[in-house]
Amino acid sequence: MLAHDLRNTLTGARGYTELAAESVSDPEADYLQTALDSLDRMETLITETLTLAKEGVDIGERESVQLSSVTQMAWETVSPSAATLEISNDRTVQADRSRLRQLFENLFRNVKEHCDADVHVTVAGTPDGFAVEDTGPGLPEEIVESLFGGAYGTGRRGLGLLIVERVASGHGWNGSVESDESGTRFEFSGVGVVTEPLHVVD
Repeated sequence: MLAHDLRNTLTGARGYTELAAESVSDPEADYLQTALDSLDRMETLITETLTLAKEGVDIGERESVQLSSVTQMAWETVSPSAATLEISNDRTVQADRSRLRQLFENLFRNVKEHCDADVHVTVAGTPDGFAVEDTGPGLPEEIVESLFGGAYGTGRRGLGLLIVERVASGHGWNGSVESDESGTRFEFSGVGVVTEPLHVVD
């Protein structure tokens, strides 16, 4: 009920803000766009919090899922502006399709929020899983150390990466992350896969 009320409030606030943005010019329109972006972020936080509180993340029935398909759907949902996505060594994996898409959406959302607009993201099949790599500025060391079995700390960037962890562990996958100033690489292993061809999505 609380989530329903919060979403209704956000919908009303977004609607009035959009109407206001249509009737003003710069710089006021820019200010209102910033407000809209903040409302979108609030809705994301509500969704992520509910996912963890209600489900923890619960893994449903597994099916054969093509990585390129679920990756592209997640990319289109998050829509990083000038960023590019490359998918190499495509795989078919046994996974909860909805949760796998959620994993990618949260990784892509992290890229969108913390990397330059023209960042390049690669999703690549590995011998026993897949990896997601970006050309962003890298994650702070305290966040890297807290992920995938590390100590939970205040350095986490929100709930998105925690959901990524929960989706991976719920499937029984192993997760790891490497990050420096040239980019970040998340790798997930313990997944049965077969190879497919290369795709590039602008």
